[in-house]
This record gives sequence, structure tokens and C-alpha cells, in this order.
Amino acid sequence: MVYLHRDGKNFKGRKIGGREVVNYIALALIAIILVYIAFTIYMPSYETGSIYENMENLSDSRINVAIDDKYVKLEHYPVIKNGEIYVPADFVKRYFDPYIFWEREANRLTITTENKVIAMKTEELNYYVNNEPMRLDLPVYRENDMAYIPGGFCETFYNLSFQYSEEYKILTVDKRDKTRTEAKTVKETPMRFEASKKSPKMWDAPEGEKLVIFGTKGDYTLARARNGLVGYALSKHIGEGEKTVPIYKPEEPEPKVPPLEISGKIALLWDQVTTAEAASNPERREAVPGVNVMSPTWFEYDYEKIGSDSEADIVNIGDAAYVQAAHANGRQVWAMLRDFTDNYWGSEISRAILTNPENREKTIKQLLAFSSMYSLDGINLDFENVTESDAEYYLQFLRELRPFLNRQGVILSIDMYVPVFTKYMDRENIAKTVDYICVMAYDEHSSHSENSGPVASLGFVENGIAETLSEGVPKEKILLGVPFYVRIWTEWQEKGQVHFKKEDRGMKSAYDYFIKNGAEFTWMPDIGCFYAEFVTEEDGREVVKKVWLEDERSVNEKLNLADRYGVAGVAFWKRALETEAVWGDVMAYISS
Repeated sequence: MVYLHRDGKNFKGRKIGGREVVNYIALALIAIILVYIAFTIYMPSYETGSIYENMENLSDSRINVAIDDKYVKLEHYPVIKNGEIYVPADFVKRYFDPYIFWEREANRLTITTENKVIAMKTEELNYYVNNEPMRLDLPVYRENDMAYIPGGFCETFYNLSFQYSEEYKILTVDKRDKTRTEAKTVKETPMRFEASKKSPKMWDAPEGEKLVIFGTKGDYTLARARNGLVGYALSKHIGEGEKTVPIYKPEEPEPKVPPLEISGKIALLWDQVTTAEAASNPERREAVPGVNVMSPTWFEYDYEKIGSDSEADIVNIGDAAYVQAAHANGRQVWAMLRDFTDNYWGSEISRAILTNPENREKTIKQLLAFSSMYSLDGINLDFENVTESDAEYYLQFLRELRPFLNRQGVILSIDMYVPVFTKYMDRENIAKTVDYICVMAYDEHSSHSENSGPVASLGFVENGIAETLSEGVPKEKILLGVPFYVRIWTEWQEKGQVHFKKEDRGMKSAYDYFIKNGAEFTWMPDIGCFYAEFVTEEDGREVVKKVWLEDERSVNEKLNLADRYGVAGVAFWKRALETEAVWGDVMAYISS
């Protein structure tokens, strides 16, 4: 070591040269650099960063929402009104209840479960559970065309836990039936934005702060504090974690009458009647062999009243003696309600009923009354004109109807075209709501087709089953719709183009017509039916008559498909178009 005097000489009187001074300075600089590097590497950051600048989906201009370890991005955010937290219905729909239904025009919010239909109107303290008035502590609130639900109601109904941090404007939402790991800090520790001591801290968690633990990353633990902040804290500063005990709150069971059981497979026969006189004809009460469910077309809407205050009025041509006779013969009756009439076909009826909550409610009340009046075993809904824009309302109607039918022990079945015609229908959720879906695997060729052809070829029918299964409908809920009707096609050439028209007939009538005109029937194995044609004159021009015949053999081919796919049964459209020979195969099918 060298000791210097003020005059630049050492104690021995030797003067220090310039090179030595430079060396001393260089050594000092190196020491400073090393200290700085060590500080940079080993010393933690003491900087406090803004949570709104460093974290996604957080803003100081609204109430933010934390679910688990994420801040969620929403279209509408919670609000505080009169000191109470309100959460938007679309938030509840996205995270907790996909079936909650907000209708802006009707100003109505509806919640459906297996047992309940809860209807609320904004700014009203009354709400209705299965049509019984109840009281809310606070009304549903509407803002920016969205319904906002009192947080206390959501906590109770959906078994949630809300915790609001006024300091950071964060609402933490937890499900009480979900297991979490919780732990306390053993000393004051900073929570950082990243799992690094060089990351800025968001705040200092005090000793004893209870944290919800989500995982570890290196020396750090990802956790959420009670104030809603989610960040990384040193694992050694956190005590041993404990798992919470989930708080389950199962829905209270409602009285439910079990429906009559059908042994074996279902064979349903639609029985079309259009007048009260026809419906009450004693001949209609006679049992049909091989059938265990009858579905008479008793209910339809009064089309003339659509657009009026009584547009949901149902025309009823039911017959109590019909049900009594069916029950005496060991058969069930699932009466049909349809969204069209003999004089009207289109979406106007279904739209008027489905998109209006008061009309849905009125329909439900009428169906319940008819079910009780006639001692029905089931209701069959034949809504064939539901458009893509109305599909969500159709599902909502089914969900609102379901709890009431459960109370009466009434089966709910619906009729649907094959998916190729109605891909927009939410079959998976519909299947969760109804007991059976009758897949109408016919009308492959109709007036809307570009050419004539079979009503229901085997490939068309099989695709209908396979696609329905692929869209989330379990086979135990599928009834395969089988046609008893036959289409006779008339084709002719005009100005170089082929034109055609159709005529629907029963099996025997169509067969006799072609035999009478000298036609020969040929079996078409790929299509699964007989084909015949002949040439004749009609309206002064040469025409070709064609038919793809439905008969006992083609029906049996479809029964074999139903059996191979293991569906719940079959449904036939319609009574009196079949030949007697089909029933032997049907009886063999349902007893197999």
C-alpha cells in the first residue's frame, strides 16, 4: 500500500509518476463497475409500477373483473348503483349461465333451470318463479341496452362469492363449489408483475395477507390477494397452502311426476286431423298394431289472430275419448302443436310466438291446461318454420316449457328436419332440454328441389342420423322419422328445359296407379326403394310419370338403419298412408 503526501510524494519522499495515477484511477473505475454489476444482478427492484399500465384488461375508469388469475375483457362491465354492485347479464351468460336470456325489446331477463323459470323485468322489484311472484331486494337495472343483475342475487343463485376492492376498482368473482389453494404470507413481501426480482412491484403484501395460489414459476408463486391484485411473490415468503372446502348448493328438487314408461323401442304414429269432427271420429280410437305412441295433430295457432293481442291463441280439437282408448290399449298420446296451418306456411307464426315472451308464456299455460284436460302423456312440437334469426328463441321457449311439463310428468318431444336443412339449430342444447327429437328424415326431394327424386333414400336417411349424432344429440333421444307417403312426379320438356310437378299419395294408391298404367317396378338397392316410370299424355303434351315407391320393404330398410344406430325408436308420417304389411316389420323392430 502506498501513502501519499499532499505534494504528491510518498512517505519515503519518492514522487509518483503519471502512469501510476492512471493505474489507480483504472482500478477504482473497475471496482465501481463491479459494484454496479453486482447491484444490478443481485439487488431487487424497488420501483412500484402502475397496474393499469403493466396489466391487460385493467382500467382506472371502470370496475374491473378478476376470475381466478385473469382479468377478463368484457363488452359491459359491472356498475355500482346506490351502493350495490350490479353485474351485466352478458357477463353472467359468458361465464356462469349460458342459458340466461335477455330480451331488450321486451325488457325482460329470464333464467331457466331444470326446475325453474325465473322471469325479471328491469326496474321492478317483483320477479316470477314458475309464474309465482317473488320479491327482489333490489330491482334489475338497465343501462346501455343491457340488463344488470344485483350482485347479491347472483351470489345466492349461482353460488358465487363477490369481493370488491374500491382502491383498485377490482371485483373478484369466485365459484364457491370450486376447490382453491389458499396460503398466508409469513412476512411482508412485494408482489411483482413478473416472476423476477427485477420486475417492478405492484404493491407490498403485508405479513398475514391471505392469498389464493395458482402456481409457481422458479422462485416465485403466482397468487391473488384480497384486494384483487394478481402477481408474483417469493415462494419462501408464503406459508404452507391449504385447500378450501367447496360449498355445494344443489338446486332444491321440485315435485316431478315420472312419465309413463315405454318398454322397448318407441314407435310413434302421427295422426293428422284437421277438424273437431274428424278428431272425435270413433274409428280414430282404434288401436294400430305395432304402435305404442299416438301423436294426433290437435293444436295449432289461429293464424287470423297473428298480429293481434290474442295472437297466441291455440285452436284445440282434442278428444278425451281418444286418449282414454289409447291408454286402455297400452298406448301413450303425445298431442302435437304445430307452427303452420292448412292455409298458411311460413315463419310468421313461429316468429310471433317465439320472440314474444308473453306469447311464449301464454302458449305454455295453454299446453299445461290441455295436458291436464286430456291426461296427455306428452307434447309434440312441430315447429318447422323456425328461421336462423329465431333459433335462439326456439331454444328459450323449450327451456321455459320444460320445468312445467316436469311437474306434470309430461314428455316433451320435438320434430326437426335433418341437419343439412337446418344447420343453424342448436341441437346439442335442444337435446339437453327435450326428451326426444324426431328427425324428419324425408323430403329429400320436394317442390323446392332442382329435380325429381326419392322422398327418403337410404343415404339421405343415414346421413340424417349420423349428422344429428355428430351435433351432440345422444342416440337415446333420437326418433327416426320415416315417411309413409309417396311422391308421384310428372316431368315434361318445354323450350329445352325439364319441368316437373309432384303429387303426394299413400303407398297403395301410388302402387296401384303405376301398375294400372303398365309400369314395372325395379328395386334400387342403393336408394332402398322400388322405382317405376311410364310415358303418357297430359294437357296435350307428352309427360313422364316417375315414382320412388315407399312400401313395406323400403320401410324395413329404414328400420334396419334405426336398429343399427341404436336410436330410441321411430316416428311415422302419417296414419292411413301405409299398407298393412308394414306393421309386421314394425312389431318385430320394437320387440327386438
